[in-house]
Amino acid sequence: MPHWRRGKPEVPNAHEALWCLTVDQLRALARCVPGKPPAGKDNLVAFVEQAVKGPGLRRTWDELSEIERRAVSEVVHSPGLRLDMRRFAAKYGQGLQLPRMERYSDPRRINLIFLAGAMPPDVKEALRAFVPEPEPVRIRTQDSLPDSIVLTEKRWHPKREEEIRRDVPLDRRETEHAALRDVQAVLRLVEAGKIPASEKTKRASSAGVEAVTRILDGGDFYAGYERKDRSETDPGPMKAFAWPLIVQAAGLATLAGSKLALTVAGRRALGKPPDAILRDAWSRWLKTTVLDEFSRVEVVKGQGGSGTMTAVAGRREAIVAGLAECPAGRWIAFDEFSRYLQAAGHEFEVAREPYWLHVADSEHGHFGHTGFADWPILQGRYLLAFLFEYAATMGVIDVAYIPPARARPDFRRLYGTCDLDCLSRYDGLQFIRVNPLGTWILGVAGEVRPSATEPRPLVKVLPNLDVVATEGGLPAADALLLDVFAERVSDAVWALRMKKILEGVERGHPVAEIEEFLRSRGADPLPETVSALFRDIEERARRIEDLGPARLFGCSDRALARQIANDSAMRKLGVVAGEGHIALPLANEESFRRRLREMGYGVPPARGARAAGRGAQGDDE
Repeated sequence: MPHWRRGKPEVPNAHEALWCLTVDQLRALARCVPGKPPAGKDNLVAFVEQAVKGPGLRRTWDELSEIERRAVSEVVHSPGLRLDMRRFAAKYGQGLQLPRMERYSDPRRINLIFLAGAMPPDVKEALRAFVPEPEPVRIRTQDSLPDSIVLTEKRWHPKREEEIRRDVPLDRRETEHAALRDVQAVLRLVEAGKIPASEKTKRASSAGVEAVTRILDGGDFYAGYERKDRSETDPGPMKAFAWPLIVQAAGLATLAGSKLALTVAGRRALGKPPDAILRDAWSRWLKTTVLDEFSRVEVVKGQGGSGTMTAVAGRREAIVAGLAECPAGRWIAFDEFSRYLQAAGHEFEVAREPYWLHVADSEHGHFGHTGFADWPILQGRYLLAFLFEYAATMGVIDVAYIPPARARPDFRRLYGTCDLDCLSRYDGLQFIRVNPLGTWILGVAGEVRPSATEPRPLVKVLPNLDVVATEGGLPAADALLLDVFAERVSDAVWALRMKKILEGVERGHPVAEIEEFLRSRGADPLPETVSALFRDIEERARRIEDLGPARLFGCSDRALARQIANDSAMRKLGVVAGEGHIALPLANEESFRRRLREMGYGVPPARGARAAGRGAQGDDE
């Protein structure tokens, strides 16, 4: 590509662009123009220029091939002057390689329009008069899915290559209703303090992931998956891994010690509709930095280098823009969605410098030098992780998938992958579908919320204070809340007991919440025995109030305690408690001590404080 003169635009007009070419390049271009090329650079420039100006430009356009016309049309009706090769190939299914303009090369007429790889502004303006607009980018969808996916494997024998085809059953998961139940169940599990997590990574521990797995509606994506042999990759938990991070990113939970605990926003969320919780969690996840989804593609090493990876917010924004343009309720092959993102201009980069990424070791197989830093390997794997582990978990898309082993062999040329059967745990994702909940979360449906399922009786409350789950069973969130204020007798029976309900009240569950929970889950009114129990507990709970922490001071005798407590200034600060004690709110301590000094009394440090002081003094000595 020629270097334009300093002070000139990046792409000059046609005349200046031709003058920047060498004589050999001009002679090569002249072979694309009818007639005998003249001698001399001035004459060559004028000879070639006639093919890109006036009637000659129209003749040049008419003689282009169909794919070349599409390339010209894309640039003419775009803001830029250069053809985006990757985007063009994604849109039309084939690329366009511009021939080199050298002495012995064989340039084509397309080179007259793309001079040195760019379209001069004056040529672009002239072409706009008759070049039609390019066809819009379309995404291919389908109504139904096959029962299985045909995978082709190649196996090499000493003297021949064998191709093996096998049918792999396709699992389908509709995520909308599961996500609505899961988000509430996970918040209840956090409330119960049953999700241990790491302070450094914010990720749930193995015990925490296992606890989340047990309450997931329908289980995790690969629940019950059995590997054919030990060498086959086990996808492991996805939804159970994602949920603890999602609720933290949404500000609904935070780490308290070694376990997750609800925040104030998390406690408020327990009373909100689950679709509203999911919509807020989705918007917050798009901005979070708690996790780079690509970090879960563990076989790709070198991600921790400073400045190696791009910011995650830009990647997510591009993907969400593509999802918002997908027809709702239609299945889309993952490869087709990946192609559409590129063709529609929703592109992103995962690594600023792919050179630092590798699979086997840092001395071999650098992505940047081996030519494998292409879209399917890096951007494609990030896209798989984001869609499968987070968009599907939060109910934005339905998914159809197979086991990841040998599902995507596009990484085989990478150094150090000969022993791998997949590049990521997400390689099995085959199809996605934006569901009604997803259209609402993405903002496509405006304020039209997804339709709720028909309510059905979930429990029957008996006069003997037993709560029995119906045959369909209880959602995990409901079962966890029942565990708070009722004793579990069996898998389907809970017993209401005053002591247990009072424990729930002390944990922040008002009696009205418990009563409303049972009313809303049952088909019949509550028995009078149960209502009477709730009225009794409500009355008892109002009779004692928690006024906060207090300080207790001991006096030498009861008379001194009464003397101090009856002082006109002390009456508002504390009261006599027991034999020779004075109790007061913690906030009144300074005023109490000041008045004591005015009365001629002082309070030495507590015995524990004196012992600590003596120990410190001995250490100093």
